Amino acid sequence: MGEVVAVRLHRRSGHVGLSMLDVDDSEPVLRAPELVPGGGPWLVPGRDLVQRTSTAQSLHNTPAPEAPDERSPAGAKALKSAGLALATERAKVQQLEVELQVLRAANNRHQTHAALLDADVMLGRQQAAELSGVEREIDRLRRELATTNRQLSDLRKKLRAVRKDEAVPDQVFLDPDKDFDFRLKYSWAVQIPASEKSRLPLGRYRIGGEFLRSLRDQPQEKQKKACKAIVDLLVNDPAKLSAREAHQLRTAASGGSPAVTRNGGQDVCWRLYIEQNVAAARRLHYWKCADGVIELASVTVHDGTQA
Repeated sequence: MGEVVAVRLHRRSGHVGLSMLDVDDSEPVLRAPELVPGGGPWLVPGRDLVQRTSTAQSLHNTPAPEAPDERSPAGAKALKSAGLALATERAKVQQLEVELQVLRAANNRHQTHAALLDADVMLGRQQAAELSGVEREIDRLRRELATTNRQLSDLRKKLRAVRKDEAVPDQVFLDPDKDFDFRLKYSWAVQIPASEKSRLPLGRYRIGGEFLRSLRDQPQEKQKKACKAIVDLLVNDPAKLSAREAHQLRTAASGGSPAVTRNGGQDVCWRLYIEQNVAAARRLHYWKCADGVIELASVTVHDGTQA
C-alpha cells in the first residue's frame, strides 16, 4: 500500500480509466499537476505514501509470520495454489500482450488504408480538375467550329454567286465547231495553272462526225466533265492520262481481242475515263491518227465498244 507506480490514462466511451498493462518502463512519466500554485507536483515517482523508516520500524516490531511448512499437506497445497494463480496471471498477461500486438497491427493497417484513401481522394480531385479543363476546352472548340461553319457557309454563298456570274452561256457561237472550240479552250485556261500553261499547251485535234451529237446528248454536268477529260488528253500529260486509264478500244470485251482500227491500221481507236465509280460512267472514244492529230470520236457509256 502507498507505493507510487506509473499507469496509462485512457478514455473509453466517455469514461476515464487507468491501466498498467501496456506501460513500458522505458517510457517517460508525465509530471503530476500542482494542487497549490508553487507547491510542486502532488505526486512524485519513488516517493511512497508511508515513510521507509516507519515501515522498517513497523516491520521490526511486528513478529514475522510463520511460513507454511512445505512438508505439511496444507503448505504444499498453498504453494501449489499460489503457483497456479501465478501461472494463470502470467498467461493472462501473455494473452493481453498478444491482443495488444494484434491491435497495433490492425491500427497500422487502418492507417495505411487511410493513407491510400487520402491518395485516392487527391487523385480524384486532380482528375476532376483536369476533366473540368477538358470540358472547357471542348466548349471553346465547339464555339470556334460554329464560327468556322458560319464563315464557310458565307464563303460558299459568295462562291456560288461568283460562279453564277462567270458561268459560260449555253451558246457563244452559232457555229457548233467554233462554240465547242471556245468551251474547250476556256476549260483549258481554267483547268491548267498559269505556271503550267507553257509546259502543257493544248494539242492539235479535230472533231469527228458523231462527236458533237454524242456530246450534246449528255447532261450539262457530263459535258463539263467531258471537256476536262479532253483537256487532259490534249495536253498529253502522262500522269493525267494514267489517272484516266487511257487504253486501246478492243473489238470485244476480252483482253486478247484486236484493237479497233481504220485506214489499214494506221489510225487506232483509244478510250479514257471521263468519270469513275458511278453508274453508267461516261467514256471518251478518240482516234490516234497517223498524222499525229487527235480526232474526237464520241462520248459514250463505259461498256460501249463502238468508235
